[in-house]
Formats: sequence, C-alpha cells, structure tokens
Amino acid sequence: MNWLPVFPCIYLILVTASGTLFSQERTDITSQEVLENIVESFVEATDAETFDFNTIYERLEQYYYAPLDLNRATEGDLMDMLIFTDLQIYNLIGYRNIYGDLIDVRELQAVPGFEPDFIRMILPLVRVEGDGLRYQMSLREMLTSGRTELFGNIERVLEERRGYTDAEEGQTRYLGNPYRYYTRFRHQHSNRLSFGLTAEKDPGEPFFDDENKYGFDFYSAHFHLRDQSRFLRDLVIGDFHVSLGQGLIMHSGFGRGKSAFVTNISRGGRELRPHTSVAEFGFNRGIAANVNIGDYNITAFASSLRVDGSVQEVEDDLAGDELTRFFTSLQQSGLHRTPRELENKNAVRHSSAGFAIKRSFDRLSIGIHGVYNHFDIPQERRVSPYNQFQFSGTELFNVGMEYRYIYRNFNFFGETAMSDNGAFATINGLLIGLHRTVSLALLYRNLGIKYQAIYPNAFSESTAGNNESGFYAGLEIKPNRSITVSSYVDLWKHPWLRFRADAPSTGNEFFLRFTYSIRRHLTVYAQYRMKQREQNVTEDTDLRILENERREGIRLHLSLQPSRDLELRTRFEHSIYNFDGHRETGFLVFQDILYRPMASPISFTARMSFFDTESFNTRIFAYENDLLYSFSIPPFSDRGIRYYLNFRYRPTRAITLEARVAQTRYKNRDEIGSGLETIEGNTRTDLKFQVRYIF
Repeated sequence: MNWLPVFPCIYLILVTASGTLFSQERTDITSQEVLENIVESFVEATDAETFDFNTIYERLEQYYYAPLDLNRATEGDLMDMLIFTDLQIYNLIGYRNIYGDLIDVRELQAVPGFEPDFIRMILPLVRVEGDGLRYQMSLREMLTSGRTELFGNIERVLEERRGYTDAEEGQTRYLGNPYRYYTRFRHQHSNRLSFGLTAEKDPGEPFFDDENKYGFDFYSAHFHLRDQSRFLRDLVIGDFHVSLGQGLIMHSGFGRGKSAFVTNISRGGRELRPHTSVAEFGFNRGIAANVNIGDYNITAFASSLRVDGSVQEVEDDLAGDELTRFFTSLQQSGLHRTPRELENKNAVRHSSAGFAIKRSFDRLSIGIHGVYNHFDIPQERRVSPYNQFQFSGTELFNVGMEYRYIYRNFNFFGETAMSDNGAFATINGLLIGLHRTVSLALLYRNLGIKYQAIYPNAFSESTAGNNESGFYAGLEIKPNRSITVSSYVDLWKHPWLRFRADAPSTGNEFFLRFTYSIRRHLTVYAQYRMKQREQNVTEDTDLRILENERREGIRLHLSLQPSRDLELRTRFEHSIYNFDGHRETGFLVFQDILYRPMASPISFTARMSFFDTESFNTRIFAYENDLLYSFSIPPFSDRGIRYYLNFRYRPTRAITLEARVAQTRYKNRDEIGSGLETIEGNTRTDLKFQVRYIF
C-alpha cells in the first residue's frame, strides 16, 4: 500500500478547516508544548526505558501558578525547570552578577543564549521581582490557601490477555482484574508548600480482597516545605528524592544525559524533591532537610522503606537446620500480580542516611557528600565473571566531592566518589560559550571496575555506574534565528567484562541534527544517529568472540502550525541494524493532528502511524501525546498500523475530563505479547479515562 500521498491531503483539508475551529487557554497549551519538546528530545537520543517521565509535567506546571523569580533563582532552581540549557543558566547568573537584577523578563535578550522565540515561550513561567516578600507568609496561611487537586484515572487493555483466562491445574494466572486504578490528592501553595497522597493499582494486581486487604497496591505520601525562610530551604517528610553531585552516588528522578540538547550534560538542580509519581522504585521514605548556615548549605536525610527483591532461602550447613535468607536482585517493576510477584513484594528493608555540605565562593563552589546504605538481609548475586565486582552484602558507604568553577565563558564541573572497598569513580566536564552562536560541551568519565553504588545515575553509557571510561563532546551552532545545527560524539570503553560481552569492549555514538524553523509556524529537522558497540557472537563451540553491533536511525520531521489552534506533524524514520554480517531495516511514518483552541473547552490530539521492521532489533521509539500525568513511548516493531485519539474537555476552569483510545493492528502476527501478557489475535486496544478537579 502506498501511504505517502495521504499526508498532503490531510494537510490541505485541515488547513482549510482550521478557520472554523474554536479555541482554549494559551498557558495550558504552552505547558504541553514545552513538555513535549523536553520529553521528545530525550526519547529520540536515548533508550526510553531509562527515564521516569511521570513527574516532569507537574514540575513544569507548578510554575504556571507560581512563576519563578529570575532575580532570586539559584542555579538549582533554574536546572529544576528543565527548560533552560546549562549555558543559559550560567550566562544568566553571570549577567546578574555583573549588571544586577533584571528589570523586565524581556531584558533576557541581552543575555547570550536567550533568543526572542525562547523568551516568548517562557513568559508564563517566569517573573522578575526580587522584592524580598517571599518569606513573609506563615505556614498556617499556606495550609489554608492555595491550590488543591483531586485526580482519578482508570484504564485497561480491551482484549483478553492470557493472565486473565481460566487456569488449568499447575498454571499461574493474575490474581486481580485487568484494570489500572490511579488516584491522588495534592495541595500546593505557590511553589513553597506541597502535601499529598498518591495511590495506584496496576492491571492484574488484587484489589480489596484476601490477597490485598488494603485496596491499592501502592501508596505514597509527602509533605514538602520550600524556601520558608532564609535558613530553611527544604523540608520533606514522607517520600522524597535526593540528588547529589553528578550522580555517581545518588541522583533520583530525571537526569540529563545524551539527547538532542547536546550541551545539557551537567547534573544539578535542588538536592531534595518530593516523590509524587506512581514509580515504586528509586525513592526514599523518611525525612530530609536542606538549610543555609552562614556561608554553608547543608543537606541531611534519613530513610527506611521496604523494597521488592528476589529473596531465596537455603540451608546453612554451619547452623544446622536453620535457613539463610538473601536476595539476588532488587525488583524495579512494581508489579504484584502473581503469587511469586507477591512473595517478592516488600521483601527487603532498605535503610539509608546521607549528608551534603556545600560552600560557594566568588566563582567556585565545592562540596562533600556521603551516603550510607543498609539492607536487613544480604545481597548475594548469582556470580558470573562480568558481575563479580558488583555490590554484595548488607552495607555500603560512599563519599564524594563535587566542584564547579566559572571563569569568563568557561564552566568547569565534576564529581569524584569512592565506595568503601576503596574504588573510585570520577566525572569532569567543561561548558564553553565559544561565541554568542556557538556552544561546546566536553565531558570525561572514568568509573572504576570495582566502584559500587546502590542508586547511581551518572552520565554514562551503562546504568551500573562502573566499569566504564569515556569522552563526550557536544556542539551547538546557531548561525541565525532560523537555523540550528547540533551534534555530539561519545566514545567509551569497558575495561572489564559485561553482560553479553565476554571480554573488554568499546563503543561509540554519533548524533547530528539540522533544524530550520520559522517562528511558531514551521519547524523542519533532519537527524542522523549511529550507535556502535561490541557484543558476543555465539559460535558452535564454547568460544565467543566480539563483533560490532551497529544501529543507525535517520529521521525527517516536519511540524506546521497553520493557526494558533492547530498543529500538524509528520515524521519519517528509517532504522538500520548490522551485526555479525546480518543486516535488518525498518521504517516508521506518522501523522499528528493537535487541535488546541484558545477559548473552547474542547481539545484533542490524534495520530496515525505505519511501521514495518524486520525484527525487534530495528525497533523505533516514538513519543506519543497522552493524558495528563501519563506518557506513552512505545517501541514499534514488526509490521502494522497504530492510531490513537486523546480527547480533553474542560467544562469549567476547575474540572478537566480526559479520555484516550489507542489501537495497534499487526499485519504479520497471530498473537501479541508473551507469557501471561499474550493476546490471541493481531489487535491491542488501550482505553483510558480520567478526571481532575482543582479548587
């Protein structure tokens, strides 16, 4: 079938009809646009599974209700917004140091890196005041005024999956129904106070029955007080995230990495944030505080919570008939649908405590931090040659030092950390403003083979946080307001074995994007990405050799905005996979329609996708518009079509109703999925409904 002529026809019809469409609040539209740009840029240059995107929207949304004061914002505040590049942040801080407070937001045009289009985009999010009134409201006033949100979501897969069919003797089936329930309550005053409760049940998990008498499978609560005084910067009770340095020891939540924002390589932001998503792994539970004492900024936290783990019991020959309990790995899925998954639920208690002390001078800031971790039962891995240096036992202590030094257009940053076995890891970077139109980012990392950390989230190719050294260079050029050229190259090596590589190995990655845009009307970009790494080739004998596994992606993307209410997006993407003399290809093409009028309570987004790949090796990830607080980033593989429709209705400013239907039809499958997730047939349909009430 020839699909390509369909898209010009869609453009013609919708551009003609756009004059009759009605409209919605612009700030709400802008928030979604900014969010989509951020998420899409990270998805397109990384593996989508490595990020938790659940809380990005609300981190951005809070600034629409309480814009950030650019005259008082710290480096961490600006990084937390996610919309500023590293060089924009340092240029803004340098401008304030030289010229004093901004008089108007539009004065940002005098700061290198701030283009008029970008300034217009962020206008709803920022302000300039600096009047010192931010500390004058009492806690009681904030508790009784502000913005309160009630939210509910229900969703399911329409087709029956194997896990919900009748079981024969000896077979396992899911213990709960196929629905997902998600609800939350949250109260916020400006961006200074937040408290709330989140509850969720995943599909297949029991709900208010003998297997789960407490209803929802997961509960999370938090109380967060922010910038209450010049002394108290953050106080969090309940569930929270901790981010230290460049992530060698700990950096919870969303972390910058390789993406289309090629110069955004530095970790940062505020050290403490509340955990408000339904992610059931990678957060802390307890109490944490960040305070200013003289010239020092001090962070301290203590946490204890039960986490999922694969626990085993074996007889201890030295202790007679007694059983020894240990866990082989921590489980991150948060799924508790079968008896076995329920056995792993909350099987391990993880306790931790840590500190961070920072001091800033004129151009230099330095800090030290440490984290202690303890498990109530030991971790004992299934030892293989590649993982013999990874953590085992019950206790681990890490200590690190971080720095940042700014000299003219040069911004140096880095962190060096040590685990209690004496192994080191270090990351050091440099951001350079070569010209008003040229930015360069450089980063070197050396993560020791024996270095250990429980929750590392550093800039690296692998997620283990060890056994890697590499060099990254990113370059962005803006010769004029319409053209942007961005590129990076990353070279790395693994000095020891790793999974699927039975010898020391190397890898490299190259990214290039050329973007042409006409303000708010047209954006076109062409992109090429290549990633190559050495992997095992299994021979008929026990001998394994390494060969280069090479993946390439070529993309052409067009975004047209014929009116303020309507946007059309078209994308063509081609993937290529080469390994051990075997070559596979695939392609994806989609058409988006985004209708978001400025005064109407109704808006919708829709997409039609066509894909054809030879196997999962040539899969293509594509970010999809979804409902509020939800993200859909499916991998496209095999051959078929996928379409979705998101509908949004706001009868009042307080109430938002949303619905989504998405369906995938395969041309070359008789069943979808595997194991208990198997669907007999070639179609999968996802339905979602949710409501939000704000008062």
